[in-house]
Amino acid sequence: MARCLDDAGFAGTRPADDGERLDYSAVQLGSTREFFEIDVAGWICQARYPVRTWFEDDVRAIEAPWAFRYLTSTLVPCLLAHGYEVPVPPDASAFAAGWRTDGELGSSLGFTPVVLLLGEREARVLLEAPSPQMAFFAAWAMQRRHGPAAQDIALAALRRADEIEDPTLKMSLIRSILAVLSDALLEVLSAMIAVDRMPKLEPWLEELIARLEARGEARGEARGEARGEARGEARALIRMLQRRGIALDPADEARITACTDIDALDRWLDRAVTAVTLRDVFGED
Repeated sequence: MARCLDDAGFAGTRPADDGERLDYSAVQLGSTREFFEIDVAGWICQARYPVRTWFEDDVRAIEAPWAFRYLTSTLVPCLLAHGYEVPVPPDASAFAAGWRTDGELGSSLGFTPVVLLLGEREARVLLEAPSPQMAFFAAWAMQRRHGPAAQDIALAALRRADEIEDPTLKMSLIRSILAVLSDALLEVLSAMIAVDRMPKLEPWLEELIARLEARGEARGEARGEARGEARGEARALIRMLQRRGIALDPADEARITACTDIDALDRWLDRAVTAVTLRDVFGED
């Protein structure tokens, strides 16, 4: 751990208490940014070099399922689709038992953690990458957002996925992208798209519709009643804004009609009574 932190640029870190903790007293830190960076370096080094048995067990419990899912849902299907002979993978428990262990049936493999800060700018760069698969990370960066920028990036990511020729890999990527988008963003995307005007649905759009329909059925009648109430309030809000001369572009109208949060719609309606601009209506929401 101490050598790992030295390599990360924080010279002076030393083991203490027989290796049970680290002594940072000799490390020269002079700014808030440096304190943040040594925290990040510490997390990375702890994951890379777990020093206690209980910690290593926790890392294995987290990593092994990720690696097994990647092996069985992505790597093996990809190799088979390209004509490679692939041995039958072990079951999940056998795979997990051999992860991060030595010996003939074990594996010294493990994930090396990397901290990535992805925002809108990085997402748009990823969308321009030669490989369409990078679109997944662009969508992942928008997973907690549903505004105009998130809508634009999510649609662009789905269309990049549609460039993949292999149908199995294409649908795998489309499903992965849709899985990381928030419910609010999925609802907005659905409201933005005039399905009845499209002579042929793209694969990503078929999957989006299927996902929304399945989720709607699972939520049952109670959710249907709440959605009906929300749609009524959304229509009332749109009429009020139109009567007050506050312009709505398609994305704004889609945001309102896709909203199922009754409390949020109530707030917007209250603000719309005195609002001058649409910003006054949405506020910090």
